[in-house]
Amino acid sequence: MLGRRRLSLNSGEAVGVRVVTDTSVIERARENSRQPPAGGYQRVGKRVFDVVFSSCFLLAVGSWLFPIIALAIRVETRGPLIFRQKRVGLGGEIFECFKFRTMRYEPAAAFMQASPLDARVTRVGGFLRRHNLDEMPQFVNVLRGEMSVVGPRPHVPELDDYFQERIPGYGGRIAVMPGITGLAQIRGYRGETRTLRQMMQRVRLDVFYVQRCSFTLDLYAVITTMWRSVRGDSNAY
Repeated sequence: MLGRRRLSLNSGEAVGVRVVTDTSVIERARENSRQPPAGGYQRVGKRVFDVVFSSCFLLAVGSWLFPIIALAIRVETRGPLIFRQKRVGLGGEIFECFKFRTMRYEPAAAFMQASPLDARVTRVGGFLRRHNLDEMPQFVNVLRGEMSVVGPRPHVPELDDYFQERIPGYGGRIAVMPGITGLAQIRGYRGETRTLRQMMQRVRLDVFYVQRCSFTLDLYAVITTMWRSVRGDSNAY
């Protein structure tokens, strides 16, 4: 069955979308997704890169940075340290995506994209978002085989259900595993998508990545993301 929910695409506009209570999104996404090129890197190399990079990152950085971030979140606000949210993954499969919690704890709140000067974002959360640190727990998703280091960002089912019917080729973005970072994000299409045109540009870059996925492109995305994490990302809020 499908219900109705208000989905905010920007801070001043809300549109109605269908809330997924059956498998409609998964079925349509599977029908519309295109298989990526069957190259050696896509079949084997990408998974090896994901596991090696994620393991090294968690051991070298996560082992000391995770406790610091956890303490900062706990001191500022009540609630869980990790935010868990249903996202659409490879082939339309739904999985639980992990993030450090960056907003006030409101378990009954409906989904709404973060916007500039969003009152829900905490001070610690704003810092984590600007420096991409809130996404770090997703390296666990990578090791679990639910995500990749690089790939199209996973959307919540509500967004996929809304845009699937409005953007041609939208389903092509789920032909590979979703990523912690992606080509669209390093090109400036990160965070809130205020307009249909912005989402179309994001999808265009996502599909381009699916078709051209390579070790060189993944390495470029990782290095660019690391640089932006140090500098701070103006599109992250």
